[in-house]
Amino acid sequence: PIYYVYAVIETLIFGVNFNMRLALNASQAVFTSYFLFLFSRKIGFSLLESILFPLLSLAGVHAVIWWTAVTNEALSMFLLSLTLVFMAYSIYSEKNRFVHEILFVVFAILISLSKESFLILIPALVFWKIWLYKEKHAALWFDAIKNNIASSLILFFAIGIELFIIIKYIGINPYGTADGAGIHKFEPLSYLILFKDVTLSMIYQFYHAWEEDQIARAVLLKNVISAQWPALVRQDLCN
Repeated sequence: PIYYVYAVIETLIFGVNFNMRLALNASQAVFTSYFLFLFSRKIGFSLLESILFPLLSLAGVHAVIWWTAVTNEALSMFLLSLTLVFMAYSIYSEKNRFVHEILFVVFAILISLSKESFLILIPALVFWKIWLYKEKHAALWFDAIKNNIASSLILFFAIGIELFIIIKYIGINPYGTADGAGIHKFEPLSYLILFKDVTLSMIYQFYHAWEEDQIARAVLLKNVISAQWPALVRQDLCN
C-alpha cells in the first residue's frame, strides 16, 4: 500500500510529466547507491568494497527499475538502503542509538509494505543486525539476541500481521499469467529435497577435503621419516 500512496503524491506533484518522474527515479538511484555505500563504510568495509557493494547490487538487468517510472521496486530499494543505514548506525554509532533503532524498525516495515516480496527480507535483516551486533561488541550469541530482542519481536509481529492480512483478505491465488505464483503453489517437499541434496553435497565436499588433508599429512610424515631415517640409523649404530 505504501507505493500507491507514493504514486498518488507523485501524480499530484508531477501530473503526467514523465520526465520529472524519471528524474525522481534517477535521484532515488543516486541516493540508494550513496546509502548502500554509507552502510558499507559504517560496518567497516574498505573504500573499494564500499564502492563495489552498491555497484554489484544495483547493476545488471534488474537496473531497469531505475528508468521505468511505474514500478515500486525503485521505492523499495531506496527504503531498503535507508533501513540498512539506520541498522548500521543503531549498532556502530555512539550517539542516538535508540533513535536509529526506531528508524530501522520503521523503514524495515515500510519496505515490506511497499513491495510484498520484500517481506521475506525482514528475517534476514533481523539476523544480520544480530550478527553485526555480535561482531561489533564481541558478544555471545545469547547476549546479541537479548540486546536486539525488542526490534526483532516488533518486526516478526509485523510479518505475522501482514501475512494474516494477505491470507485472510487479499488472497493467495496467482493473478494474470503467473500460473506458478501464489502461496498455493508452494511445495514444501521440493524444498526438503533441495535441502537434503545441498546438505549431502556439503558433507561430501567436507569429507573429500578432510580426506585430501589426511593424505597430504601422511605424505609429509613419510617424507620427514625418509629424510631423517638414515641419521637415526647411524645414531643407533653408534650407540
